[in-house]
Amino acid sequence: MAPPLTIDSTLGAVLIGFALSCGVYGILLTQVFSYFRNYPGDKSYFKYLVSSCAQTDLCADLLNFLP
Repeated sequence: MAPPLTIDSTLGAVLIGFALSCGVYGILLTQVFSYFRNYPGDKSYFKYLVSSCAQTDLCADLLNFLP
């Protein structure tokens, strides 16, 4: 029979997942910065869409960090 799962035995997986999520968020921020620098004349709708995607990902990362 397998030993029961406890928070101590799964905390490493949570930490690795959070670290990878933060790395992907850094890539997203680089892409957002690149978009705003390379396309300053785009419609405000597209700028709003890109900004809202970045903010949504930030909220998701913050919620993953909370216990």
